[in-house]
Amino acid sequence: MSISMPPTDNPAGRLWAILVAAQAVDPDAPALAGWTTALGVDVHRTSDTLRAFSLVADLNAKVRTQIAELPFEADPSAIASHLGEIDGVIDRLPRLADYSMSWSLAGLTDAGMLSLRICASTLGRYLSEPVLSRDQLRILSTQVDDLVESVRSSSDLDARLQRFILDLLLKVKFALDNYRILGLLPLEAATNELVGALARQSSVPDQIAESKLAKGFFAFFVAIDLALNVAANIHSLEKPPASSPSPVVIQVVQRCDLPIELPRDAWSPDDGLSHAKPPDPPTKHGRSGGARSSVPHDLPDF
Repeated sequence: MSISMPPTDNPAGRLWAILVAAQAVDPDAPALAGWTTALGVDVHRTSDTLRAFSLVADLNAKVRTQIAELPFEADPSAIASHLGEIDGVIDRLPRLADYSMSWSLAGLTDAGMLSLRICASTLGRYLSEPVLSRDQLRILSTQVDDLVESVRSSSDLDARLQRFILDLLLKVKFALDNYRILGLLPLEAATNELVGALARQSSVPDQIAESKLAKGFFAFFVAIDLALNVAANIHSLEKPPASSPSPVVIQVVQRCDLPIELPRDAWSPDDGLSHAKPPDPPTKHGRSGGARSSVPHDLPDF
């Protein structure tokens, strides 16, 4: 039976895609290697593997939670009738050593996958989330990987500031690395923390602007904020307007006397992105552009 791809803008859709990837692995392959392949993690990095398994378990629990929140007319009990098969697969994840993929997926039938697919389609109608395109995810992941390495090897940043920036970037990197499991919301939270840090501590962007990191850092700073604004606009509006960087991001970059350089590779006008002149700096009422907002956190002084 051919089953079409459900939306991945909700936990059930993301879990369905992960299970499809696992089912595509050779059934005689070692289960641990097979699942790390399906999840895109390095089998030799035990901590990353265990973390990914934990995130998948959390994802499965979130499916149950969101299904329970659906209105009566969505018939949540009926559409979740075979999700117990999924629970069985998830429960076996911590015990994969010395077993095969066929053992790890035992009990998962077409009925279970169809039930999960219906849950994904239903959640997509009621509780969908914004999404990034594959190209956006690829570009942002490459940028943050390069930037993290540049910060680690930097010789012209104060050691305390270096640790502070690295901590913020690693949170963003974690959300990007695990986007297939986590979706967009953790990435938005990590990005808001990064934006809030630079907005509230003017010495932080000033010191970065004076370092060799300036061009790469602020290119990523603008690109990830803009990608999230594009995603929010496309998700929330039937005919999304052209998106721009958030006013607070523009303000931070302009305060450092740096140009606003908009990414062009995966943010075309067809995606709702304007390559025209950025909007004016923000007013006291906050951000323009996307539907998202950032809440600055309390930060140490630099």
